[in-house]
Amino acid sequence: MKRGSRLFIRTCYILPLVLLLFGCAATMQMQMPVQDVSQMAQNEGIVMGSVLMKGGKDILGRKGWRLDVYGIDPNLNNFSLDVEHGGEEAVFVTKMLAGQYRFARLTQLGFSNAYADIDVPFTAHPAQTTYVGRMVIEFPSGLIGAGSEFLVEVEDVKEQTIASAEKTYGNLVRDAVTHLMGEEQYLAAIEIPQTFDTVWYRPRKKDFLKAYSHSGTLTIGKDAFEFTCEGKQLTVPYTSIVAVRWGTLKGDSFNEWAIVMFSGETTTEIAAFKDGRMLGHGPDSKTIYRAFMKACAGYRGAEEK
Repeated sequence: MKRGSRLFIRTCYILPLVLLLFGCAATMQMQMPVQDVSQMAQNEGIVMGSVLMKGGKDILGRKGWRLDVYGIDPNLNNFSLDVEHGGEEAVFVTKMLAGQYRFARLTQLGFSNAYADIDVPFTAHPAQTTYVGRMVIEFPSGLIGAGSEFLVEVEDVKEQTIASAEKTYGNLVRDAVTHLMGEEQYLAAIEIPQTFDTVWYRPRKKDFLKAYSHSGTLTIGKDAFEFTCEGKQLTVPYTSIVAVRWGTLKGDSFNEWAIVMFSGETTTEIAAFKDGRMLGHGPDSKTIYRAFMKACAGYRGAEEK
């Protein structure tokens, strides 16, 4: 199975659990019955995603873990999700009051517990179903104990999650809008306008045996983006942009791109970009994608005012 695009990566450590005291807000399960999710007020939204735990092995054979989710505002409910280490992916569909939340703690269940603090934020949007991604918690091979290190990353496997969830929730999840966990903290750090050098570009069709058509300079401005290469220039205003996504293109399963779909004269055109340094493995490819996301969102917000 092809892995989805990765967004958020964090290293965490397991600590011995002595005593935990949390706030008084109510704690609710993130895997809600469909009848609870379907009754949604205007200030509520649906959050959909999943968690997968893998790697490592507990010395006592324990597999149960709990993820705690806290609302940033004290008036928001807290939530929890039970996950089986080495088991199936845990898909959740949850109705929440609109606001900001974060996956904050991972706790091992059993008579001798351990925990790890994590910090993976997400937002519940009002009157909307939001897909927040798949959180992968991966331990290295070997025994898990106090001081064990593990990685937390977020992947976009939206189609797979919808296919699983719609068997129970139907139309409630089919039109989910993607806002991956951790996405907003990255967008907040990105400045617009921004210019990137040594950027690979390709349209819908690529040249034979080449991942890119041109390499040049990309400027993502406040009203339009501009790509310049060998004296030629592509300028697209944000009024023409239909969608921005991250992923692969037909005929090229190896490279992932920041893909911009925009209205051409007769059809929808595609312009794909990535950091061309290090033979296409430069570190700014995902930054280019996020810059497009922030610029388009900022332009739409200004237009609506």
